[in-house]
Amino acid sequence: KINYDGLNNSSARLIETGTLLYALYGATSGKAAISPIDGAINQAVLAIIPQNNVNRFIYEWLNKNKSRITGKYLQGGQGNLSAKIIKQINIYITSKNEELKISNILRIVNKIISLQQRKNILLYKLRKSLLSTLLTDKCTPKVRFKSFLEPLKKQKLGDMAPLRGGFAFKANNYVNTGIPIIRISNILSNGSIGGNFAYYSEQSDDSNYILFNGSALIAMSGATTGKTAILDLEKKKKVYQNQRVGYFTPTKNSDYSFIKAIIKSNYFLKQLNSIMVAGAQPNVSAVDIDNFTFYFPESKKEQKYIGNNFEIINKIILLQKNRVDKLKKLKRSLLQQLFI
Repeated sequence: KINYDGLNNSSARLIETGTLLYALYGATSGKAAISPIDGAINQAVLAIIPQNNVNRFIYEWLNKNKSRITGKYLQGGQGNLSAKIIKQINIYITSKNEELKISNILRIVNKIISLQQRKNILLYKLRKSLLSTLLTDKCTPKVRFKSFLEPLKKQKLGDMAPLRGGFAFKANNYVNTGIPIIRISNILSNGSIGGNFAYYSEQSDDSNYILFNGSALIAMSGATTGKTAILDLEKKKKVYQNQRVGYFTPTKNSDYSFIKAIIKSNYFLKQLNSIMVAGAQPNVSAVDIDNFTFYFPESKKEQKYIGNNFEIINKIILLQKNRVDKLKKLKRSLLQQLFI
């Protein structure tokens, strides 16, 4: 906030709701936005006041061409854009009537994307709420499914799904095509498996490091230490487990879908944070994680009920994410076709 004395004794300028703004400095340099409020801007933000054109048309054009503009004008040590540079940029325009129609189409698409993203956020909140409701650090959870009344039993995670380490594959033996190796770099910060995979020739005796679809994994060192993910690749596709990638192995003592819910809970994260070894290379050990304790329903049927609910929610979240990605792809396609 800035008061009027500050405003009158600085380079800040007042702008109105709906003003087209353009970032000149910093991490968002080259990014355009339309102000949702009356306010003030400093020298790092440029207000663009179109004379005969539609605000949103220019806003969409600037954002579409952000990389081209910053790539051209921020080279050779030039750290900032400027009003002088922006004024020199040529923009292809059309009639005001067509600009309005293009802007309205993109406004509708943006609104749909925003609503779908909000839905995704609500789904994540729902999952988080259910995790804290159905899982517990006490012998009696807040909510139970009907017909399940037995007290929960405190168990070590290692007794229910012991952590298995991977194999030390040699980088100089990697191949261009073969069996993909899940390394710690493939366990991403968003809890998914992705990135660039390394490949290895198929081994004759690989039972101690083969992974199957649906495997619950954890990064045990590196930048994503402690991040968990569920392997979701093509069915029946063989995958290898690299060292420092932990695999929660199934046992007859527990339902595996329940284990996958456990490792996404706050109770897992709380115990994980207590044993994280900080430093230049953070890491965790299998022994420590195996000693984590949780309250398990003695009935595997109840475990399955809980685990299945989370698997359903996870599938809905994934479908919703794909829906948002498709809408963003649609917008990129429209921008490509509607603007020069």
